[in-house]
Amino acid sequence: MDSLPKFLQNLIFSAKKLKNLEFFFFPLLLLPLCGVVGYLHIKNLRLKELSQTVELLEKKATLLQQRKDKQEERWALVKKSSPNELQQTLEAIPLLTAEQQRVQALAKQYPGNPAIQDRLSFLKGDKNRIRLIKGEERLQEREYSLQNPVQMNTEDLKNFLSALEAKTQLIIIKTFDLKKHQDKTDEIVYTVQAELIQKSP
Repeated sequence: MDSLPKFLQNLIFSAKKLKNLEFFFFPLLLLPLCGVVGYLHIKNLRLKELSQTVELLEKKATLLQQRKDKQEERWALVKKSSPNELQQTLEAIPLLTAEQQRVQALAKQYPGNPAIQDRLSFLKGDKNRIRLIKGEERLQEREYSLQNPVQMNTEDLKNFLSALEAKTQLIIIKTFDLKKHQDKTDEIVYTVQAELIQKSP
């Protein structure tokens, strides 16, 4: 009879010990679960990175295909175009038309002024016309240069460069000499000399 309370005491003591151990073992039991969750999270991040990389590569592939298609379209147009198209396009650009109109009006007002007459003669004559002369021809390449330097205002210069830019896959500017021309007019005038290389398909 005396040993029964002692037995019960030991049992109660053991139960309390186990309850205290719960707080120690429970986090240990969670460690594998935390490890699995962490692994899955890292895996998910990696999959997102791979997905973004694939999207980026797809965009690059689309851009390259578009560029290739545009280039093929340009080459197709070049094959159909006249071999003298570059000359015809550039030589058709009028130069200093606004100044020519002003000087023409002044020439009527002051017919005896030699400086005005000389300027008008220059503006209306062949000295200030874009004329291309053919240079050396190599395999799939032909060189051109301006026959003589010409004067252009800002708008003329834009038109000249735009005409070349329209053929950007076909024209290489070998040399481009641009000098500001001192003039008394109210617009900036440049003296231009250029050498070009035309590539043929």
